[in-house]
Amino acid sequence: MLADAKARRNLWDLIDANKDGRVTFLITHSMEEADALSSRIGIMVGGSLRALGTPQELKSSHGSGYVLQLRTSEPILTKEALPRLFPGARLLEENYGSQRFALPLDTRLGPAFRLLDEGAAALGIETYALQQVTLEQILLDLIKRYTPEEEKEKAGEEASDAYGPLNGAVVSAESTNV
Repeated sequence: MLADAKARRNLWDLIDANKDGRVTFLITHSMEEADALSSRIGIMVGGSLRALGTPQELKSSHGSGYVLQLRTSEPILTKEALPRLFPGARLLEENYGSQRFALPLDTRLGPAFRLLDEGAAALGIETYALQQVTLEQILLDLIKRYTPEEEKEKAGEEASDAYGPLNGAVVSAESTNV
């Protein structure tokens, strides 16, 4: 992947501008790139195709819903209150006043924003962001699910092994005019 964001964007624009009437296959470990350039994405883990679909289909079928990230001055309070406000919510991560919660796919967004806005002061919420699960998160979940235990033990804690040569995305940036 290109380190320079402007060069990467220029390459993406070039690929996007020239895909009409063609099928372009791109192999990448960057789910951001796959999402930006593709009409269909195939995710491989351990050399086998584990998921195939449009970016939205993958997010709907393999994603767990939404991710709520918030910064709070009262982490204990929000950790207790969020599962009551959003049934099915579970804490994913907590670091220095920053928390990430998984919210179910059936969470109604309008009421969610209203609850967060109205309850922010009482819960010590300084900022929040609510987003759909990313393709990156889906890739990492599929790697965890389909990597044999002995390989996980061999890899240890090395994060770079998650993006080994047999784990990644095979991307087809297809034109509808083909």
